Amino acid sequence: DPSNSKKRKKTAFTHLKKVPKKQLEQIASFINKNAHLDFFQTESGRIFAFPSPLVDTFMDLTRHLKKSAFGTEIGMIKGKSLVPAHALAMSHFVAPDFPKILLEKQQALQFLKKLPVEVNFTQEGWHLVTYEGLALGWAKVLKRRMNNYYPKEWRIRMEI
Repeated sequence: DPSNSKKRKKTAFTHLKKVPKKQLEQIASFINKNAHLDFFQTESGRIFAFPSPLVDTFMDLTRHLKKSAFGTEIGMIKGKSLVPAHALAMSHFVAPDFPKILLEKQQALQFLKKLPVEVNFTQEGWHLVTYEGLALGWAKVLKRRMNNYYPKEWRIRMEI
């Protein structure tokens, strides 16, 4: 069926390109150097990481399966920096020395509700938000505030 093959081409993860070296430099600070990953970008700009030994297998699978994505989404380059994906925060690929914001229980619940969180900031830029050693998501620290990048559709909506 020709219409089915057109649909498959749109949903298959077949138009991957290796991430250019310049963009790899923007990703490097987020990624554990011991992870042994290859990075690919979709036509829409989403960057995914694949374990290097499995790249050929992933690429072969994309030709045969209706799957929109394989690997772990790393994020998108916007301007001159990476906007990290939530999947990266939840993965074991994050650099162990990446800046973190350590939250207490009430702060963590506020973060998960996407409410403002009172935290003393020492360094601007991207931070991995954690509670008791568990990653919750990303925050971007600016001069006087923190932007919460927890996925809006996952936020806690009940009273806490």
